[in-house]
Amino acid sequence: MAAMLSSAASSGAAAGRSPVSLADLIEARSIDSIAVSPDNRRVAFRVLRPSLRGNRIEAIWYALPLDGSGRLTRLGKVGTPRLEPFSDGVIEEQPVWAGNNQAIMMLGADSAGTQVHLLGPAGSDRLLTHDPADVEHFAVAGRGRIDYWTRNSRATIAAADARDARLGIHFDRTIATDGLALEHNFLAPAGWTTIRRMDDRRYRSANAGELRHRSTTVPAAVIAHDAPAAKPALINLMVPGGVAQRVAFGTREVGLLPLDAGADRMMPRYRLASFDQARIAQCEDPTCAGTNVELRLIAPGKGNRVYFLREDHGSARTRLYAWDVESGAVSLIRDMEASLYGNSEMSGQPCARAGERLICVFAASSSPALLVAVDLASGRISPLYDPNRALRGRDYPSLSYLEWQDRYGRRTTGVLALPKMREGRRPLVITTYRCRGLLQGGVGHVAPEFMLAEAGFAVLCINSNQANNDLPPEVAGDDVLKMHKADIEAYRAIIARLDRERLIDPARVGIAGHSYSANIIAYAVSHTDLFRAAIIGSGISIDAATWWVTAPTADSWRRHDVLDLVHLPPANRDPAGIWKKTAPSLNADAIHAAVLFQPPESEYLMNTQLYAAIQDAGGAADMYVYPGAAHMMTRYPVQVAMRAQRSMDWFKFWLMGEGERSRLGGIYPAWRRLLAATNGPAGLSGISSATTPRRRTAQGS
Repeated sequence: MAAMLSSAASSGAAAGRSPVSLADLIEARSIDSIAVSPDNRRVAFRVLRPSLRGNRIEAIWYALPLDGSGRLTRLGKVGTPRLEPFSDGVIEEQPVWAGNNQAIMMLGADSAGTQVHLLGPAGSDRLLTHDPADVEHFAVAGRGRIDYWTRNSRATIAAADARDARLGIHFDRTIATDGLALEHNFLAPAGWTTIRRMDDRRYRSANAGELRHRSTTVPAAVIAHDAPAAKPALINLMVPGGVAQRVAFGTREVGLLPLDAGADRMMPRYRLASFDQARIAQCEDPTCAGTNVELRLIAPGKGNRVYFLREDHGSARTRLYAWDVESGAVSLIRDMEASLYGNSEMSGQPCARAGERLICVFAASSSPALLVAVDLASGRISPLYDPNRALRGRDYPSLSYLEWQDRYGRRTTGVLALPKMREGRRPLVITTYRCRGLLQGGVGHVAPEFMLAEAGFAVLCINSNQANNDLPPEVAGDDVLKMHKADIEAYRAIIARLDRERLIDPARVGIAGHSYSANIIAYAVSHTDLFRAAIIGSGISIDAATWWVTAPTADSWRRHDVLDLVHLPPANRDPAGIWKKTAPSLNADAIHAAVLFQPPESEYLMNTQLYAAIQDAGGAADMYVYPGAAHMMTRYPVQVAMRAQRSMDWFKFWLMGEGERSRLGGIYPAWRRLLAATNGPAGLSGISSATTPRRRTAQGS
């Protein structure tokens, strides 16, 4: 079964199969928003279908019987998913089954705004709310009635935005200064609106107002009777508030106990426990403790068994365990050798429960998203629906799953893709920082591993192990960027190992990253000589100018949230000169890597100081900004494809031979000029397998 679920193309070219293409990866379909009907007989889910031709993401809802007796039914019409303001991340919906178990209620967005829709077979799509305001969430209130919550009407918000444009916008901490326009800076299905920061991670319309409760009646067939609220059958630790939840388990409850109370940890740790009135029984096995990135889901079973899903070391490989509450024993039910979290780097609700089965999204490095049923007692996996049959049949590069330790014993995992036809040492490209599901270029899809391997690179996708946050004092020196430094040590260790195995040329190593790992890369290229070429796919938060650009008001949330995360002092209160030692732009004269910036428009200003500093220091830096794009770069598939192609070209130009540099120099004349002007060690124009970069030994590098 496992062989069927994972790609079989790992030991040479498969006859009749074509290699996976960039278009294949960009248009890979994902599955989310899983909901099992109250009678456990059907499952509803959504398929997200990126389209290069239409340059949009299409959303299609389906219902499927769980007993194998019926066929797939499409619900409603083809639509578009809602996107998070500022990030453009796809919002995962929480559909509610209608009373006849034939249709679902869900939040849908179109030209009428965001309303509660009833989706049924044969393209049926009926509005259950007709509110002049957008609905933020809803709940079944009882027979023939739903409750829902809105803010100001769309017309009221638009009028207030227009008034601000006439009178001037008051500059306060809600203004997003990373690169967004001050007004009309978010395109919703109903049209452009102006968004503002509500805190460091949430955004909404500037004049949205307070949340208001409303109710509406619906046809009796939709909510046929006053049903008691369904008790949760599992705890999903990845959703907000999940770690605080408990779920019934016979006469007891199960949940998590916090560990390391008061400890200065980047990620809090927890332990699985059962609660019986005043008595608490803790699971003492090491597998029962960890962060909510490691412990993923808890599902009480029959008898004394409590099941839980775990991913060790940020590995993006799921294991199913059972804890016997009476004996205390923990047993491994199944190592999935893949992820139960789909081809999404950060999936919110990957599984739903149907009796003694979990309905999940299964995906591996060369196996795109597949809807499956997982038997809790045995771990047996049964495929339910495959939206990626054509992609599953492609010919993939040779893949290896790696685990290693750095010099301090901290564990890291990754997936290595190698060219099928190779001789000697290959240039290496590292992608970051999560390798969950199908490899598509790391978080943000910055640099596609399969295409790079096809071009002759060794490519390693590395999972960031956030349990490695606590560096020993001899390397950390202090807490500044301790999480980033731990990841750099992991990079250093695996580069040395692959060098010893004679697989790579350590003088030709590149790295690509987005979001969190964009900061790691900015620090690594300015404080180590590990990399010859780098791609930064988003804004960075650890540079001096970024402090003023993104947190220009004294009460900015980012002044506290970001600085607390990386343990940097306020830039204007730094008597120890920590920013001078740390900020990449203030150490640009030490950057020997060629750096390509490819940020979305919403945050390109965060890169401008480093971009300019590299050039001023005589280094190689180029930047492309993607208009209309926000943090996760998901809205426009054509932009995702173009960024990925340019990433491949950058690595070929700086890490491959003279032939590639000559060919690409005609396409990118600016790169040819960079090459001629660069004053790096030995001159980047002289890159060869004999060029060994200098290794700096500065503290924390």
